[in-house]
Amino acid sequence: EIASKAQQRAVAAASRAATEAAAMAHYPKVQAALQQAEEKAALSEMSAVRAALKQAEERFAAQREAAVAEAVAKERAHREHESTMVREAQAKAEEAEAAKEAALATRAAEVAQMQDAIRAAVLEAERVRA
Repeated sequence: EIASKAQQRAVAAASRAATEAAAMAHYPKVQAALQQAEEKAALSEMSAVRAALKQAEERFAAQREAAVAEAVAKERAHREHESTMVREAQAKAEEAEAAKEAALATRAAEVAQMQDAIRAAVLEAERVRA
């Protein structure tokens, strides 16, 4: 019985030693596979980061283009508004100038009529005296 137990212990120790030896022989392969998995994960993570960065850059470029387009549209609208205001001011100035010229012409005609009336009165007075 003691010999049987000793034999069982020896078999268990030999089995343990064989398992450890197999594990030690397999360890470099496991280590390499683990390192390879870590490298793949790192590459995958880098790819994900690159993809996210590319998406962010594309989104930023689209936002920048939209902002530039909006600024250009606002500037164009502002220039059109200013141009309209300038044309309206010019039209009003031309109207005012035309009204001024018409008033001056009317006044000149009135003055001419008064001068004619005065001349006629002077001539009539001279004729009456003579």
